[in-house]
Order: sequence, then C-alpha cells, then structure tokens
Amino acid sequence: MKKILSPILIFSISLLLISHTFQNKKNPEPTKAAMEIISETSNLLASKYNMIPCGNGINMDEKIEYLSIEFHVFRPLTKDKARAMLFDCIDAFLENINSNESIKSHLNNYPFIQKNVGVVFYITEKNYKYLYPPHICVAQCSPSGVYFMTNDPENKFQYKETYEETHEEALALVKKYREEHPQ
Repeated sequence: MKKILSPILIFSISLLLISHTFQNKKNPEPTKAAMEIISETSNLLASKYNMIPCGNGINMDEKIEYLSIEFHVFRPLTKDKARAMLFDCIDAFLENINSNESIKSHLNNYPFIQKNVGVVFYITEKNYKYLYPPHICVAQCSPSGVYFMTNDPENKFQYKETYEETHEEALALVKKYREEHPQ
C-alpha cells in the first residue's frame, strides 16, 4: 500500500506546488491565504475520512470567487454515505474559510456560501481498480448541484450514468440519512 501511496502523494504535492507557483505570480496574497486554508482543510478531512487529497482549485479575478478540493477514496461508498461526507466536507471547508481573518478581504463575497466551494471524491478500490455499477466512481458537490457518476464497463473513458440533485434535494436526503444513521 505504501508503494502505491507514495507516487500519488508526490504527484499530488507536485500539482499543489505548481498550481501555487503559477497562482502566486498573478496575485500572491489571496492565493497564499487560499492555499493555506485548502491545505489545512484537505489534511483535516483526509484524516477524518481516510482519503487522500489529490487536487484543488482557485477561481479568482481580483478576489477569490470559488475554492475547491478533491480527494481520492479507496473504498466503495453508497450515494447516501458519499452525499453526507460531501456536505460534511463542505461545512468544514466553509468554516475554515469564513473563520480565517487573513482571507476575508480577498473573498469576492463574505461569508463564503455553499455555492462558493466544491468538493469531489474519486472513488476506486484500494488498488485503483475501477468500481462499476451499482457502485459510484465520482461524487461531486459543485455550485450547480450534486452529482454521482458510475463507470461504464464497456468504455473506461466515459461514465455510464450521471445522477444529479439540487443542493436542496441533496440536503434533505443528508438530513434523512443522518437521522437514520446517528454518529
């Protein structure tokens, strides 16, 4: 397992550093503040949910409009479990952003809200073996909604199915799931 994880971690860190370097040349202060929050949040959530951070995003002109984080998950997740984890991650991400004084002045709007952040899970087996229906392979919460994708067993370069939910629909399902599965 360590042999597999080491190249992923090196690759992920390299991407983070490259992204950070290019962003810093454009506008160093907001990018630095955003990258610190992304890093802190990614590490916290990776530890809490046994995931590996594998990407991030910053959308900004003069001010930060959108931040995202991505994780690799090495176990099957049901849509219900993935949805609850997505919203837990969104809540933690927003808490870290909105409670950080160094980023406030760099945000396009304060406080940041759910539609200002995104979280993506790329889901496989432990050895990167693809999961096929009925298992989901991607779970994503973005400004436009919540999405779940399944791999196509006949074409590994496309998704077989995509399920879409509004934030409101997804939140209602998360509430129901949490009532049925108290922690």
